[in-house]
Amino acid sequence: MNPELSAHFAARQPSAIRRAQILFAERADRASVRVINLAIGNVTLPMHPAMRARMGALGAPGSPFSSGIVSYGTTVGTDEAQAAFKHVIASAGCDTRGLACVVTDGGSPAMELALVGVCGPRSARPVLLLDPVYTNYMDFARRVAVPTVSVRRELGADGRYAAPDLAALERVIEAKRPTAVIVIPADNPTGSYLDRAGLAEVARLCVRHNLWLVSDEAYRQLHYTGQP
Repeated sequence: MNPELSAHFAARQPSAIRRAQILFAERADRASVRVINLAIGNVTLPMHPAMRARMGALGAPGSPFSSGIVSYGTTVGTDEAQAAFKHVIASAGCDTRGLACVVTDGGSPAMELALVGVCGPRSARPVLLLDPVYTNYMDFARRVAVPTVSVRRELGADGRYAAPDLAALERVIEAKRPTAVIVIPADNPTGSYLDRAGLAEVARLCVRHNLWLVSDEAYRQLHYTGQP
């Protein structure tokens, strides 16, 4: 399986300021080197003394407020924040070695970033969703001009949604040629839970057709079925 990034992502290059930030992050001696962070064109300066006194009282020695300077972080998130997210993933038994991590200010920017990454803005190819879908996804897709197609899941008399119809998924994939399948295994907000076996079948389908599988797992650790 080797799906391609969008042409938009493939062509993106960091600005000179971002490039300097990236190169500094690769230095082995960065802990002992003092730099002025020009991350977004602003020199890092001390905060107002009154604010420094109040904020300094909130933190122990070593607090980010203790020096009176709160620097811009790197675009992908600080090392500490990235390590924290990877720790959460590793605690579920996943191998995080080589895992790329980008910290965003919420799931919505992350999903928009994913859409642009797998399709690119104004894409001619859609992403494939499973209905009922998180409605914000439709707004995100419209905002970056990415078309969507979907496959319905039926709601049974027991209040549960049926597993995805793999044959229907494959028919849509062959007809519409999407770049990615988007799933929410613990399904916010519809409750249409996708178990591990069902998710594996969707993943196999993506491998067969060389598609991205984008999985929104904000609630992945909230499961009460007794199953993996």
